[in-house]
Amino acid sequence: MLIKPHEYHKDVSSINWQKLYSQGKRVAVFDIDNTLDLPDKETIVSPELKVYINKVETIGFEVYFMSNNHEDRVVSFTKNFSNKYSYDSNKPFQKSYKALLKDVDNKTVVFVGDKIVTDIIGGNLFRGYTILVDPLTKKKKYWYTKFMNSVEAVFMWMTGFKKGRYYE
Repeated sequence: MLIKPHEYHKDVSSINWQKLYSQGKRVAVFDIDNTLDLPDKETIVSPELKVYINKVETIGFEVYFMSNNHEDRVVSFTKNFSNKYSYDSNKPFQKSYKALLKDVDNKTVVFVGDKIVTDIIGGNLFRGYTILVDPLTKKKKYWYTKFMNSVEAVFMWMTGFKKGRYYE
C-alpha cells in the first residue's frame, strides 16, 4: 500500500540495520528535519548522531540524505558527513529520487522519515523499503506543516494506521 510504511519505530535508534542488511538492503536514505535533527535550529550535529550514522555505514550501508528543505539548511547539516544529499527535493515527487539514486537498485534502498505524505509515499513510489519514525518534535510552526499533518491524519484514518503502534 502506497501510504503504509514497511516498518514503524519510535526513533531511528530502534531500527535493526543488521537485519535489513541481511535482507539485501544496502542504501539508507534519511530525511533530515524532525527525523535526525530538530527543524529550524542552528545545525550542530550531535556526537551521538555522528556515531549513529557511522554505525549504519560500518554495517555496510551507503548513507544519503534527502530533504524538502532549502540548500542552506541541508548543506549546513550534511557538511558534518561525507554523504550524497538532495535539497528542495519536492518529496514525494520522483525527480529528486531518480537523480540522487540514479545508479542504485531500488530493491536495496531503505527510506527513513517522519512523514507519511512525503517520506513514506515517496519511498514507496520509488519501490524502496520504507520506515516511519515519530517526529523529534510535535511543534507545528509553519502553515504547510499543519496542512501536511492534516492530510496525513486523513491517510491514517483511511488505512486504520495508528501512531504509537510500532512494528518491524
